[in-house]
Parts: sequence; structure tokens; C-alpha cells
Amino acid sequence: MSGGVYEFVVAGAIGPLLRSMLVELEVRDRPAETWLFLSHADESKLFAVLTAVVNEDRVVESILLDD
Repeated sequence: MSGGVYEFVVAGAIGPLLRSMLVELEVRDRPAETWLFLSHADESKLFAVLTAVVNEDRVVESILLDD
């Protein structure tokens, strides 16, 4: 599966280490959460982003796909 834009909503702020691992994503900081946008990715890239976020002890609140 690929195409569209995945929107990840992550609880809290993400630190510089995680940001450096996700340089190809658009990052939008909100007061209580961080939104990450991944465009036109295949399944392996999607899982790589999820793994990076979870390994940094962040909570993924939602994942949306905007076709």
C-alpha cells in the first residue's frame, strides 16, 4: 500500500533525536501533541516511522490516511 498522506498524531513533544530520525516527515508541533506527515510511503516506511516513534516511548494517538 502506498499513496496519499499518513498523518500521525503523537502525544506530547518529540525530542531532537526522534526528529533527526524522521527528517523526511513534515512535523507540526501543537500544545499537547505533535503531528507527523508522511507522503506517498510504502508499507515498510510506514512501519519504520511507527517503530521509531514507539522506540522513543511516544504514544501514537491516531493514524489517518488522506488519499
